[in-house]
Amino acid sequence: MKNNKNKRIELLKFIVKYACMVSALLFMNSCNNVTGQPNIEKKTNFELTSSLYAWEIHDEGIDQILDNLSIAGINSIYLISPMHGERRPFIEGFPDGRDTYFFPHNPVRKEWMAEDSRLYFFPDMSMYGKIKPLQSDYNWLSDTNWLDVVIKAARARGMRVGAEVSHTYLPQSLLDRNPQWRQINLDGTPNKNPCINNPDVQEYLIALYSDLSRNYDIDYIMTCMLVFSGNGASRNTSCICPHCQEKAKSQGFDLTAAIPVMRDNGLAYPEVEQFMKFREDATTEIYTLIIDKMHKENPGIEFRLNDLNNWNTGLNLSRLTSRIGSVHMSTHQEQHGNPNTSRISRIKSVRHFVGPDIPILASVTTRLLSTPDIILNMIKQSVNAGVQGLGIKHYDGTPFSRLRAVRNGLHEAGVESFSPILGIELEKDMILKGFSSDFFLTENGVRLTEPEGTAWSAFTYQSGKYDIAVTYTDEKLVKGSLEVLVGSKPVAKWNLAEDVDCWRRKVIPGVEIKNGEEIKLVASSANSTEDKTIRIDFIEFIPK
Repeated sequence: MKNNKNKRIELLKFIVKYACMVSALLFMNSCNNVTGQPNIEKKTNFELTSSLYAWEIHDEGIDQILDNLSIAGINSIYLISPMHGERRPFIEGFPDGRDTYFFPHNPVRKEWMAEDSRLYFFPDMSMYGKIKPLQSDYNWLSDTNWLDVVIKAARARGMRVGAEVSHTYLPQSLLDRNPQWRQINLDGTPNKNPCINNPDVQEYLIALYSDLSRNYDIDYIMTCMLVFSGNGASRNTSCICPHCQEKAKSQGFDLTAAIPVMRDNGLAYPEVEQFMKFREDATTEIYTLIIDKMHKENPGIEFRLNDLNNWNTGLNLSRLTSRIGSVHMSTHQEQHGNPNTSRISRIKSVRHFVGPDIPILASVTTRLLSTPDIILNMIKQSVNAGVQGLGIKHYDGTPFSRLRAVRNGLHEAGVESFSPILGIELEKDMILKGFSSDFFLTENGVRLTEPEGTAWSAFTYQSGKYDIAVTYTDEKLVKGSLEVLVGSKPVAKWNLAEDVDCWRRKVIPGVEIKNGEEIKLVASSANSTEDKTIRIDFIEFIPK
């Protein structure tokens, strides 16, 4: 009897203990779900990357850039070097003609024409053969090792850091002087890309990746090289240069004899099939040689392949899975302002080729006509499709509102450690006097229309200490000031004297704010005009 009584007591203790555990878990769950919304599975170790260019680091400063990128929660950055020749940022007019696309937060220049395939780090020339790398023609770019600048800043903040080898890696001026390095299209015309089957080109590429792997403290090298061009055997399909013909012959494919047949019939069998297999073999070989040499120089470095959806030009992901560390997808379809669900099928396609273990990162288009709502949709689609990271494309053309949308989207998608943005949209959430709604450099905000304007609203978040960040403009010739008050107490006032014609972000550190207190912003200017005035977009509260 005594034993049965003891057993009943132990059973009762177990039931009570179990009930307490369940109650505690329910209580913790309710605390983490104060909105009453269903819980979302949290995803850990999520990488959020951003590309950087040398000229914007020069113009904005690396610390200012990283402070701005912290809006989104960026934890990984990479320098694009070399970069192909291109107008930055892309030009895209808005449908109603409001704006031409310029840098939204660059205080030095509105646009920049990137030089063709120049290196923005200091190459170890002893590692290169017949082809030597070229640096910028501008002293203010060539005199600084910009990759070192990025690495030091990233490491100081505990971020991952990498470098990208962009679409083209040899300048056109160099190819013009050495046409033997160019690819030849099926119709016999040269194209702008170098041929990887040329021994000099192959030697240069391997040296470039080896140089970065040996001499720089980076976690990964990403590439989005355009290896071959064209689909099937169309007239502009490449490459049929003498080096390709020689290499194909050594592998048992008579490309020389197949050329007139494919020119006559773009579906000729077996010539077209053999030609496409030859391009796939050559693409696989060059990546294999590059990656193996990278790992010989630095066993811990990761090769990240930027998938351009160009599998019909020779890329076969499944043949590289044993060597690549991750895949970054250039899913830019939404940059023209239209939602596009093809990103889901593309993510699934890449997963099919690389298997379950290789991380996939999808790009989030934050430039051109993309909107915050589209960004939220892109992120949710990508996270639900199982990606392990996202990449902002690209910081140089990304407005601050899009950076906020990235963080909010990651939070809503259930990605751990990405808390929502706390803040106030002036045009939507504040009572305004002396301001009117406005649009400037792709941002909606307000503009000062009188000598003095005020905007005020109640603080609706939890009481505590916050950094306050104000997004505003400081336009040329406009003289004035901005002041922030919390509960009628001034916490910061600054003059507008930069004359930079772009969006700026002022951070006021460590301000105690109580729930319900009034947040007031005062702008004053004696010489505002219709075109030149003080503009304000957002007030952000960053919990300390």
